[in-house]
Amino acid sequence: MYDQIILFGDSITQYAWRSYGYGQSLADAYQRKLDVMGRGFSGYNSTQGLAVLPRVIPPPSADHTQPKVRLVTVFFGANDACLPGTDQHVDLQTYTSNLEQIIRSPLAKQHNPAIKFIIIGPPPLDQHQQAPLDMQKKGHVRRTAEHTKLYADAAGELAAKLDVPYVNTWEEIQTLAGWKEKDEHVPGSLDAPKNETLAKMLYDGLHLSGDGYQVLFKALLASIKQHYPELDPDNLSAIAPFWDDAEFEAKTCKLVGN
Repeated sequence: MYDQIILFGDSITQYAWRSYGYGQSLADAYQRKLDVMGRGFSGYNSTQGLAVLPRVIPPPSADHTQPKVRLVTVFFGANDACLPGTDQHVDLQTYTSNLEQIIRSPLAKQHNPAIKFIIIGPPPLDQHQQAPLDMQKKGHVRRTAEHTKLYADAAGELAAKLDVPYVNTWEEIQTLAGWKEKDEHVPGSLDAPKNETLAKMLYDGLHLSGDGYQVLFKALLASIKQHYPELDPDNLSAIAPFWDDAEFEAKTCKLVGN
């Protein structure tokens, strides 16, 4: 029986098992050590995520026969950051309150008193790709690069308040795109030139490409190693001996009569 890591979030998590996705890569890193479970809900904002939390965190097991969840990553904000008046929008105060309720939920501690959390902030938005799609589908712009940054910043501030590790996807990608604090406009804004690096990280301006997922995966694994070294895959023992383990090999040969 393998203990688990749960990846909880919106479509960026639901799609995390696609080619080079962070779920796929993390599952590979934890082969024979922990099961990485995807709990991504396409289109969900943090309010909807909070509502389905009881379906994500298993109830406690009286006989200890079920796997134990060791770590939950909480990755909402890309949909919350839709502009006010749009159907997925959640205001900043409610957004951070929802994240805090997820982290502090008694369901988690009832399942495993030692459960760990990491907050993952929303990635940047590339309006040069996303705005035309919005206009085509909805007839109006639903997201802006600057507004999305507010949610990434708010998630980071909450993580600091709760003393929970934070993976700043926005900053990780924007740094590669050449962003500097002093810049008047963030990459992805219609007021800034098109940014080829940012476009490479977001295949439609909103969702991560394989390249973007790899940036997230590396940042997430680095966060685990730094903040939860006991969950570092390099520090976990493999389940079952390796095939060429001498003692295991001897027992196997005896069982098959060789």
